[in-house]
Amino acid sequence: MNRQALLGLASAFAIGSVAQGATLFSDDFESYSPADPAVMSNWVHNGNGAGSNASRIFDTGNFGGSRLWIASAANANAGSGINSTATITLAAGINHTFSANLVTETNDPNRTATGTYDLLIGGVSLIGGPQAFSARGDDAVGGEDSYADQITTQVFNSGAGGNLEIRIAFDSADGSNPFVGIDNVSITDVPEPGSLALLGLGGLALLRRRRA
Repeated sequence: MNRQALLGLASAFAIGSVAQGATLFSDDFESYSPADPAVMSNWVHNGNGAGSNASRIFDTGNFGGSRLWIASAANANAGSGINSTATITLAAGINHTFSANLVTETNDPNRTATGTYDLLIGGVSLIGGPQAFSARGDDAVGGEDSYADQITTQVFNSGAGGNLEIRIAFDSADGSNPFVGIDNVSITDVPEPGSLALLGLGGLALLRRRRA
């Protein structure tokens, strides 16, 4: 491989390695014990829905095997969901990315549900109010036995800054009555373009020194 190609690869690697930015909050639900009702340190049930499977931590064999929050279809139809209680402090005027796996807890991608998520500071939405999402089961083309094609993301600005609250709620499940699920919720920084450029230049400089 010639020098120009090597330099290009070094630059791409340096930039790509930090494309997600620093992680400010992440919860994969693995630390919570399977239970109904769910007992979680970072979340509280939003109070919608009732009885068994209104808010549950469950070990699924779908999506490659994972522990996640689930609710039954009846409770999803009643608006069941979770609100964050963790301290997620955001500085003012910074862009961030919200990411979550919002799914139906089945192995059939044709079993679906819908819901909304919202990101708020001081009770004020940073994204113009609740945003709709669609959820489906595992085994969709290109993402079998994984969450690869089940990722909901939203870039947002922290505005005046403060403690972020995440609200995720389902509002309907299709006639097949699938369970619904939430997993791998995270908030990450969006790197500034100047920072990415500097890292790319740093990678180039490192390669040049090694070739000297």
